[in-house]
Amino acid sequence: MTIKTTRAAGIVLDPVQLAEELTTLKQKPRHDGHALLCELPDAVVRLLENPTIPHGIAMGIAKSRQGMLCVAVHIQAASTQVMYIVPMVDQVARDWFIEAVEVHNSVTLAVSVPETRQVALLSSARLVDNINGEQWHAAKQRVMQSRYDLEQEALGLDLYDLLLKLEAAPRAVISSFAVETLHVVVCIPDPEYVSPGRADLSVAQDAMPVMVH
Repeated sequence: MTIKTTRAAGIVLDPVQLAEELTTLKQKPRHDGHALLCELPDAVVRLLENPTIPHGIAMGIAKSRQGMLCVAVHIQAASTQVMYIVPMVDQVARDWFIEAVEVHNSVTLAVSVPETRQVALLSSARLVDNINGEQWHAAKQRVMQSRYDLEQEALGLDLYDLLLKLEAAPRAVISSFAVETLHVVVCIPDPEYVSPGRADLSVAQDAMPVMVH
């Protein structure tokens, strides 16, 4: 089966950057912390919001040939999956990872919807069953101790190589649904990020998909 795959770039927003993003909206949802900002089609957001269809979520750590660690979050609704890949290349990325599990035990997504000119703030179901368990402790130590010092050009090539590998074998997280449509989003922290000032956008505050393991 051929999987329909699209790619998009995203940003890991730190708490200050997310607050700046949300101030541009007519309705201001309450959220303190990090978020993954990206653009997704309206049809995909509707699937993620729809509580009547099966949902699933999984998180794992992938390693590139040159040693770069990436956290991969697989969020699936029926046969459609959004795979977020977050390289652990700086402190913002590491802070996002630790906060997502130990503070919220979920991933917060700020999703720009081009068709409706809105931003939906989504929150996933829990990522880890036991944050005091050995599995999470080992994953946390692995990420916090990792270092990646290649030049920017080499980083890009290394990440692209890992991206192709992950795309080639997407991880289905709902046992009865194979992945037919895959949206791959690579989110990299950007200290130069400037809020776009889209004052004409509104936010869908109730976009809270219920995702189960």
